[in-house]
Amino acid sequence: MFTKLRTALASTVTSVLTVGFMAVPATPPTGTEWVANLAEARPVNVMMTDGASLLTGPLGLLTLPVHQLATPAATISPTLDAVTPPGTAATVDVRGLLSGGRWSEWVPSRSGTTTTLPSPTTTVQLRVVLTGTPGAPGPVVSGLRARAEDATSMRADSAPSQPDSYQVIATREGLVSGRTANGHQIRHNDLFVALPSRRALADGSEYTVKVCSRSGYCAWAPVWDVGPWNINDDYWCAERAEFDDLPQGVPQAQAAFRDGYNGGKDGSGRKVGNPAGIDLSDGIYRTALGLTGNALVTVSYLWTGPLPLSTVDATGRKSARQPDRSDTAFKAGFDIGIGIDIGGDSGDDSGSRGKERHDKRQPSDARLVTVRTAPDSSAPAAGVAADSAGVPVQCATENGWLRIDPDAYVPAKNVILQSPIDHC
Repeated sequence: MFTKLRTALASTVTSVLTVGFMAVPATPPTGTEWVANLAEARPVNVMMTDGASLLTGPLGLLTLPVHQLATPAATISPTLDAVTPPGTAATVDVRGLLSGGRWSEWVPSRSGTTTTLPSPTTTVQLRVVLTGTPGAPGPVVSGLRARAEDATSMRADSAPSQPDSYQVIATREGLVSGRTANGHQIRHNDLFVALPSRRALADGSEYTVKVCSRSGYCAWAPVWDVGPWNINDDYWCAERAEFDDLPQGVPQAQAAFRDGYNGGKDGSGRKVGNPAGIDLSDGIYRTALGLTGNALVTVSYLWTGPLPLSTVDATGRKSARQPDRSDTAFKAGFDIGIGIDIGGDSGDDSGSRGKERHDKRQPSDARLVTVRTAPDSSAPAAGVAADSAGVPVQCATENGWLRIDPDAYVPAKNVILQSPIDHC
């Protein structure tokens, strides 16, 4: 009797468990996986031979082509196959194209971990970051694959109404004939800036700053190098990668120099010799802004604003080759057309009270476009925009000018538009 009962109960329990298990099928994984073709990567400051790297600078980059996803993703999980000899490292940076055509900053990622982008996107890009001793064998990279998880919600990125802007100390980079962290060979009177984090290291114009002297005269220039002092100090970000106990907008070097933060040393343990938060090339520091010494400047980090950045073309030749389009700007009737610097000038910020360009004379450099206070070539100059800088175009005037800031206009023939724009 009890044997039959136990058998019946066991049969019933087994049936219930079986039915319950079959009623809840496993959720299939969602997302996209792909294998990056490292042969298509653009090498910067590194030579590759069968996966083995030889660094020509302290930082080497392998930037992959842009990758398109079929569905929006908010997280990327890269897996890098690499052998790293002692004293070397190999990591992966990820970025995504945000709403309106703005790139997010590069987000450092560790192999095999999930990296969250600011908002879901169907356009992503990866780059391999190699570090080591120049001239010595570097990491051996044999493969890179990635997985993008489908976004569960389409949250929008929270771009502010205006770009972040802070007052920091600027120093002169110099280093003529050297190479920047993005591979550009530095020329006499060159036109770029350096920030102490590779998160905003641009290939072209996608990360650009507006730098204004105390006189109010400004220069628009791309971020093509990493420095001064630090290489991971994204002090303009609300969530800093390092030194997150410092206020937003305060460079680590400034806190170390003035307040003894980190024992007065930078992130690499060296004694900080000045409080600089940005380095300026000679053409921006001297020719465009007329600065001397360690100068106090106001820096606007333009990629943090709401608008995509269009590229300045000082010669106008590239703009003139743009195809006909139907957007508003073209209807208006005109053509729209590294070595790492970790030092800088020594001393304090007394130079910020020194000589500056007060007479608004225009530098005679064909690579600079004069920015006017009104859409008229006879209007006073508000500053200059460097060739290959990015500018946030707000609108187009009827007479062939683009507004890039309140009371700041550039000729439309000198800008390659990133997206359609409206009339002012």
